[in-house]
Amino acid sequence: MKKILLALSLLASCVISVSAITIDTTPGNLKDAIDDNDVKELTITGSIDARDFAFIARNLKELTAIDLSRATIVGTHTATPLFFAVVEHEDGAIPEGAFMDMKLSQVTLPASLTAIGRAAFAGCAQLKNITLPATVKRIGDYAFSSSGLEKIEMPEALESMGVGAFARCKDLTTATINAGTSIDIAKDAFMDCSELTIVHIGSAVSKIGDGAFAGCTSLTNFLELGINNVKEIGVGAFAGSALQYYHFEKSPVLSAINDWAFAGSQLQEAKLPAFVSHLGKGAFYYAPQLSSFVASSRLDTIAPYLLAGTVVQGILLPKGV
Repeated sequence: MKKILLALSLLASCVISVSAITIDTTPGNLKDAIDDNDVKELTITGSIDARDFAFIARNLKELTAIDLSRATIVGTHTATPLFFAVVEHEDGAIPEGAFMDMKLSQVTLPASLTAIGRAAFAGCAQLKNITLPATVKRIGDYAFSSSGLEKIEMPEALESMGVGAFARCKDLTTATINAGTSIDIAKDAFMDCSELTIVHIGSAVSKIGDGAFAGCTSLTNFLELGINNVKEIGVGAFAGSALQYYHFEKSPVLSAINDWAFAGSQLQEAKLPAFVSHLGKGAFYYAPQLSSFVASSRLDTIAPYLLAGTVVQGILLPKGV
């Protein structure tokens, strides 16, 4: 019996060693350091490049946790594309599509990370939380789309956000955009994030892009947002959302509200600041709760379908419109 127990103990220790390993490597050599592709938890130290990410994506299908906190990502040129059509991979960046559709539930990123490539974590349904290092400057198109993220906080260093970066994250409830320099909330950035209820944006946000919050059916209130520097609200930015309140008076520099911006939303009132000179077609189209509308003194014309389907009764317009 003792021999059997000893054998089982040795077997268990072997399983543990395979399921969680630490590898110190140099760029392009990760494949030579891993003997069993069934590893579940991987810690990497040393330096890695896009070739190592390609090895992980194609071979470590059971991986659920990866720790890159002590790893350095170096750039490389490959003769043939590793991800999508890309052959040039930059220093400090998670490559395009690197972890797309993987089983990852825990990810620790390098402290020196500067960019997250296009669709890098797209479809990672088990990934509930991730901490972006303070050094991240760019988040690529669809970087976290359709992932399992429940909250996201973007660092002050952020300079650009890609199209659909967090689109269709069905479990996302809270988003914080702390950018310290002028930045746009990208086109379709949070489109169809049906559980999104809280959004905090810093004063550096200058534009809310086309479709940025379209279909966000739990987002009711922008009361707490730092929207004082928002100059433009894009086409369909809040279309089909549950938005009830957007405090326009906190955007004194707002100059353009584009086509269908609040169409189908639950907006209740719209008192536009003086700088608004452009109201697009159907900007408040079929916002059934909209009962109060005050136009801007700079508005020259009223666009078609602007208030169709609303319950606005007394429209206060500037002189001459």
